[in-house]
Amino acid sequence: MKRETKSDGAKASGSPSEGTRRSPSPNGDGPRDTARMQEIRRLIDAAESLPDVRVDVVGRLREMVQAGQYKVDERAVALRLIEEYRAHDS
Repeated sequence: MKRETKSDGAKASGSPSEGTRRSPSPNGDGPRDTARMQEIRRLIDAAESLPDVRVDVVGRLREMVQAGQYKVDERAVALRLIEEYRAHDS
């Protein structure tokens, strides 16, 4: 079945054609959406400004390892490895 078209080639009926603009939300969410997007951008910028490595934590752990004070719970490590293996194996 062939659809009718207007003289400019746009569809005469059905869903809006590509490239048409959507009207603003009847709820008036425009300013709220803009404020939310600005907040999201601010949070992203803040996260991106954080260092990739937490130097303070790495330094403390390094000192503990060198002093022989860092103890590893071998059982917890083994259980976690098994858990990871099972999660990726299925």
